[in-house]
Amino acid sequence: MRSPNNPKLAAALLAALVCASCVTTTPQGPPWALMEDCFVPQARLSTNGDLVPHIRALRSALRSCNDDKKALRDWAEKQ
Repeated sequence: MRSPNNPKLAAALLAALVCASCVTTTPQGPPWALMEDCFVPQARLSTNGDLVPHIRALRSALRSCNDDKKALRDWAEKQ
């Protein structure tokens, strides 16, 4: 390809090439780690006394899952 004799045209073509290389055509999604299934603690209940630690584990898993969903909402607001 021959270079144009007009410096303004050459600058415009160069600017168009630079801008075209920055454009992305793939849509961005939320971070993959935030879209994974939530952890569910397995119940190992032999006695009624095993219920308290299991309930604590369930509450902890629920808090963690809710934190991930909040992070997704925050990410979506930034888009």
